[in-house]
Amino acid sequence: MTEPADKVWPGADRAFSGLEWFFGVLFTFELALKFVAIPRKVLRDSWAIVDILVVVFFWVEVLSSDLPFPPTLIRLARMARLLRFLRVVKTIRGFGSLYLMLQAIKGSVSALGWASAVLLMGEMMFALALNLLMKDYWEDEDFDFESREMLYAYYGTFTKSLLTMIEMLLGNWYSITRILTQFNESFMLFGICHQLVFGFAVIEVISGVFLNETFKVAALDDSIMLNEVRRAAKAQSAKLTEFFQNADKDGSGLVDQDELKKVLSNKQVEEWLSAMGLDLSDIDRVFAMLDTDGDGQLSCQELVDGASLLKRPARAVDLQAVQVLLQDLSSRISAQVW
Repeated sequence: MTEPADKVWPGADRAFSGLEWFFGVLFTFELALKFVAIPRKVLRDSWAIVDILVVVFFWVEVLSSDLPFPPTLIRLARMARLLRFLRVVKTIRGFGSLYLMLQAIKGSVSALGWASAVLLMGEMMFALALNLLMKDYWEDEDFDFESREMLYAYYGTFTKSLLTMIEMLLGNWYSITRILTQFNESFMLFGICHQLVFGFAVIEVISGVFLNETFKVAALDDSIMLNEVRRAAKAQSAKLTEFFQNADKDGSGLVDQDELKKVLSNKQVEEWLSAMGLDLSDIDRVFAMLDTDGDGQLSCQELVDGASLLKRPARAVDLQAVQVLLQDLSSRISAQVW
């Protein structure tokens, strides 16, 4: 037997009541400060409506002893304040997957509407057809009463038949098909074909549409792209820092060309750098490019920054700039020769 809550957790009522007062007064104080400090911004912020409702509901519950509706509804309304948390999800790296799911759901609203319309129209046609076809069976007294009663419970009206078809669509097709086969075994073909066409083919196509929407969101959303770029840059920086520390045998914080050649003589290190998109086969030329201050030694920051530049693909503007420099150099040489 379940015991009352006050016996399982003595003092729970006082604890929750205290927490309710604490957060209610805190939210009220926060809202008052906002109206005093930034009144115009608060009035333009749609989320402020949620804060106002939360505060109003709290004081209505506290001051009114006889409410026309259960006070639990007011407490549930306060949970809407948690939606404000979604505004900062995209700025927190740890919630990247949650932000992607929310954006994918938002972008799939249109696809969801069309998918629901297609499925509902198809199931409505089947529901109406079965409602008409099965009428003769539940009125036939040659079948036992319990079977006819169950058949009527599933297909007796259009709404019951539609609910049954939706149940078949969502997975319980074999149990419902067995009920139909008690009256005519040919309905087995209907159940199997319905499951193959609607329960498998159509659902899989719709799932593909939702996956496509998710991929589009991941590829086009600015926040997701920026987070991916930052995550990749951070991972590359960590790997190159580890590589630099292994190359710096004397622990001086600098790596000269000989130390770099020595660590690159390891075949596994060379393959590891190639997998990262870094080609250091011509070490003399690469070292000269990375050594920006020309002191003959590389710092960790020079290696990380230089490697990022080496991994970038050549752009059309870069090739055009090189072509202009070559043309200018060629004209100067031609002028000196003549």
